[in-house]
Amino acid sequence: KKMNRYRNLYIANQMYTSENKGYICPARDDNNNKWQALLSPYLDYAERRSDIFKDPLYESPNPENVNLTGIGMGIYFLTPDSWQRNVVWGSDQDPLRQVKLLRVENRAYRIFMGDSTDWMLTANNMDTSRHESGTKGMFLLFDGRVDLLTQEEADLGIRNPLELKALSRSSDG
Repeated sequence: KKMNRYRNLYIANQMYTSENKGYICPARDDNNNKWQALLSPYLDYAERRSDIFKDPLYESPNPENVNLTGIGMGIYFLTPDSWQRNVVWGSDQDPLRQVKLLRVENRAYRIFMGDSTDWMLTANNMDTSRHESGTKGMFLLFDGRVDLLTQEEADLGIRNPLELKALSRSSDG
């Protein structure tokens, strides 16, 4: 069930990307809309009314905060030019410079969203304690694959996907 949630969020982002000139959904836009609100129109009515944005294995420390759902969206992605920020902070003076999906490098090993203790996903707030006896977290990669990853693997999927690729190949072989 949880894996299907991630797949549906991937499809919603693909639809968002298609309608927005190839740009991926930002984690938070210039109008302070978070990714859940931005992807919601691309989900059917039943999905929007369900808890698709909530990880059923996550217990929020603040249930009143609707943005703490246990699923976070990545906020920095590597493109051929540089690291691109995919979020607007409240104090930002510069407008959002959205990231084009086709410019994200190593999409098969780059984490797009996943188990997190916040609405955004960084190496500091990812959660790899919800699966496999508390040793792995669930993450959605840019190619649409959903994977259970250890802390080390998830960290690489955010910071250095080429090392995750090498690690994956060495464990397969």
